[in-house]
Amino acid sequence: MMLLGMSPKKVIKMTEEYCYEFPQEKAYVMTDKANYIGGDTIWFRGFMLDAASHQPVKVSRYLYVELCDPFGDVAQRVMVREKDGIYSGYLPLDLDIADGEYQLSAYTNFMRSQRNDYFPKKSLHINNLMALKNEIRLNWDNNTRKLTLNLIDRSSRQPVKHEKLTLLTDGGKVFTPQGKSGDITVKIDPKDLTHGYIKISFDGYNQFIKLDDNEGENYDITFHPEGGYLIPGNECRVAFKAIGKDGYGKEAAGVIVDSLDNKVADFHTFHAGMGSTSFTPEKGQVYTAVNNDGRRFILPLPNETAASIHIERMSNDTLFIDLLGEVPQNGQVVIQQRGIVLWSEPIKDSYSFKFAPSGALSGIMQILLLDKDMNRWSERLVFIDNERVAHATISTDRESYGNRKIVWAKAQIDTLKLKKGNFAVSVTDRHSAIIDTMHSIKTQLLLSSDLKGHIENPGFYFSAADSAFRAKALDNLMLTQGWRRYDVPAVLKGHKLTPEFPIEKSMAISGTVKSRWRGKPLKGISLAMISPTTGYGNLTTTDKDGRFEFLNFEYPDSAVYYIQAVNAKGGFEDNIVLDPPSFPDIPYLTSEPQPEGAEHLMDNRMRAELNPMLKSILLSEVVVTENRLKRYSVWYEAVARSRFYPDDPENVIVSTLEDALRSIHGIRIDNNGNITHRGGIIGVFVDGFQILSQGNSTTGSIIPNAPAPKLRKHTKSGTIPGMNASSANSWDFPVTMNATSSMLDEIELMCPYSSIASISFLNSGEAVALGPAASNGALMIRTRDGNGLDAINEHNPHIAIAKPLGYQKAAEFYSPKYEVTDRPDGTDLRSTVYWNPCVRFGDDGKADFEFFTSDNPATSYTIFIEGITDDGRIITGSSQIEIK
Repeated sequence: MMLLGMSPKKVIKMTEEYCYEFPQEKAYVMTDKANYIGGDTIWFRGFMLDAASHQPVKVSRYLYVELCDPFGDVAQRVMVREKDGIYSGYLPLDLDIADGEYQLSAYTNFMRSQRNDYFPKKSLHINNLMALKNEIRLNWDNNTRKLTLNLIDRSSRQPVKHEKLTLLTDGGKVFTPQGKSGDITVKIDPKDLTHGYIKISFDGYNQFIKLDDNEGENYDITFHPEGGYLIPGNECRVAFKAIGKDGYGKEAAGVIVDSLDNKVADFHTFHAGMGSTSFTPEKGQVYTAVNNDGRRFILPLPNETAASIHIERMSNDTLFIDLLGEVPQNGQVVIQQRGIVLWSEPIKDSYSFKFAPSGALSGIMQILLLDKDMNRWSERLVFIDNERVAHATISTDRESYGNRKIVWAKAQIDTLKLKKGNFAVSVTDRHSAIIDTMHSIKTQLLLSSDLKGHIENPGFYFSAADSAFRAKALDNLMLTQGWRRYDVPAVLKGHKLTPEFPIEKSMAISGTVKSRWRGKPLKGISLAMISPTTGYGNLTTTDKDGRFEFLNFEYPDSAVYYIQAVNAKGGFEDNIVLDPPSFPDIPYLTSEPQPEGAEHLMDNRMRAELNPMLKSILLSEVVVTENRLKRYSVWYEAVARSRFYPDDPENVIVSTLEDALRSIHGIRIDNNGNITHRGGIIGVFVDGFQILSQGNSTTGSIIPNAPAPKLRKHTKSGTIPGMNASSANSWDFPVTMNATSSMLDEIELMCPYSSIASISFLNSGEAVALGPAASNGALMIRTRDGNGLDAINEHNPHIAIAKPLGYQKAAEFYSPKYEVTDRPDGTDLRSTVYWNPCVRFGDDGKADFEFFTSDNPATSYTIFIEGITDDGRIITGSSQIEIK
């Protein structure tokens, strides 16, 4: 459809309708701090907001949060469920997690309809426990490609002996150099590196390291004329960005010359590799930037048929907009922010306009020059800071405190008419915790979420640095980064995008049933699904394409679902193909490391030494091997009172599962081969999957009053919550036992003793998270390869087993409450002293919270809050208290 111009009212109406039809979500994740050690827990709060108004929304039921390592692999992924408008959760870190800079990101299923550029990302520094004791000293020579390594004791500064060294590159190359101590040299070929990262493992000490592969000519300078074009005969502002191979800005300086090498301008970086300069280009000239090292970079050619937007900003009150070059007839200027058109003006006789942004929201504003057909001719971004931020004042009942004393704190907003809202609060010890100054709710909502590309240290643009310097640096950023969220020209042309991914309100398990031999989709197959861990069950039927779906339910993490298919003749269909989980591919972005001082390492070492589970790792006389450090890498091994490891030296004489079980305190094997605790038969789990119910009695048929199938397993009638009772088919429940076999027989059939890495016993209290299947306790078996699910599937050919990602079960940050008589004993050295993901303001704009100080003397705490008001204003605040 060809348009002969468009009225301002229609421009505004079309964009408003689009925002209503396709609203967008913005997300931000606050963490309790920015640095952790192995065994710590990352506590987080997700803020879900309408992208246009920044008002809180809760249309998506779930928020996904991922922790990604420098290789780009997902170290952890959790799904948190919205509760009362709040998305909060936690990421418990493995004890042997590798040292390095990790990336935390978050998204909803609906946000996947946009590019992953929109997902919030932040850098977290994580120390391997052994980094508190030892240090990997390295020397990398980029010319010879040789890396020299040495493991050093941090206290004595002497080399440390090790049993095994492994080096893995992000390109997949594995090195296992020989040597027990001292300097070890490895030569790494360029083809073995993808992004320059390696992972080094000295026994149990694992660390990611970024090799400096950015010497010589490995940088680039790009030039960005204001408005997109160099207009001949007009003074043009040109921004530029010098960036290295590692993604960081680089210093650059030099001159710009014309085709005859005549100098027309100087250039030099101003901040983070960015800067700007001005000159008047001429028609037919080719302009080249000559850096001081002699490298030459061609600028965009002058374009006599183009038009460009030029901005003069005398103050924050007025924008002077000039159109240069061949301005399109019957075009118009459109100014929008967050998809909302603030101003639209047809181009008539004048090419100069004024706009007062005083009524605009804080954040990025996009100025567009469009022709009569709504094609984009020029674009200019500017940043508007109208102080629409709710600065919270934090006060405490005292300025300083002793150890184990209660702190009464109050947050208050005095400057806003609408004071309702909520915030997350973190109180951290400055000796062991780092507050993230690079990524905040302000940087994400006002800057990073609306710009293309990676922004180096976005926190600088909102820091206490010189305001004039920050303003100039921020404008250079606007000139070199592009707008990415709302495509207004496409909307005005009627090209509206529809969401590819729906708003997620519940969960689903789906797949296809195919014939065994030909793989042909089977129509009309009846399927039953049941979860022994949650008690939920349901029925469905395949469509003409063999597809099936179980919809409109939700399950917690670690829930297991058994699915069985029966054809019209009553026979089982074994070829059930479950749809694999789908997650976005979020690239790891090289980010500036969080600053960390020696005091953080020292205090974290003290914290670890006071933890009985961690102390042995740090004792110099204990030799820590990789296997020993990993033995508590699953939660049930850490909480279990009784554990058995076949590889322990004292257990080498044990050769059967029965002998191993008889050595575990708390369980018995009766005359029928049942495994019991205090007379009750316990549940059995392999790699987190339940394989046996409690006792030889079966859990029952999924279909009530169904005849027993002729199988090696036995079923009887029963009812399952949520089941349709109208079917007459029979079903085999997966966790029943052969009437003539014992629990020992069944376990060994699925996982022979030689395949077992550990056996743990949880009593009923420790196994409460496993549900009714472990009401008498649980035997937890971890296999060496972690493929227990394959063994279960092989053992039950008629069963498909699904263990999808479920919502994270809620947990509360532990904050001790001391009595007046309690005296410090040096055992409480919390790094995060207090964390609360949601504190709500009352009608008076005030909010109270309280916490107890720890045992760490002569330190100070940082109280830090971030939140949002109900009308979409950002809440920030911080304060410090002294501990004496």
